[in-house]
Amino acid sequence: MRTPLVLAALTLLACSEESSTTPAPTPASTGDTSKAAVEPPGCERSTALEPDLAFTDWVGPAVDPKTGKLALPEGSGYLVATTRLNLRKDGQELFGKHIGAIFTTIEQQPGFLAFQTGISDRCGVARTLSVWKDEESLYGFVTSGAHKAAIDDTPKMSRGLSNTTHFPATSAAEVSWTRAAQAIGEDDGPFY
Repeated sequence: MRTPLVLAALTLLACSEESSTTPAPTPASTGDTSKAAVEPPGCERSTALEPDLAFTDWVGPAVDPKTGKLALPEGSGYLVATTRLNLRKDGQELFGKHIGAIFTTIEQQPGFLAFQTGISDRCGVARTLSVWKDEESLYGFVTSGAHKAAIDDTPKMSRGLSNTTHFPATSAAEVSWTRAAQAIGEDDGPFY
């Protein structure tokens, strides 16, 4: 079941590499990643999603196998983690390798409930959204092998102004890409 998800993520990345006509911006020459070069319209860091964001299917034990939608019991507390990665052109293949490794190991992480990625070809942006039982589970994943390797390679993948954050949720309705974009857009960093 995981193989189609990995292929979907890698296909999204392959399409991004082949069809992108907009050059990827680079961080300001001063090395200050709080400011990046001009982004295409609709691609600026904000509380909105990129207009062409394409998503993989949800994966995880909290996904209804019949509908493919989240099936979280209401009233329980969850932690939702999200990342917006401004991909360098020469970092897209590396991102694909890391996301493939994460897809193959994430389901074994204690406290893991659901995971999905999104790719914007036009903006050169990759997003992740994951749901965890609690903070301990999330941080266990963050420091795990596949994810730690991705963190270590972030300078090779990010062109600047990338960031990650998390927020609480008590139902599947509170776990959305719109809410994730809002949380990322309002986050004060750090940026990488």
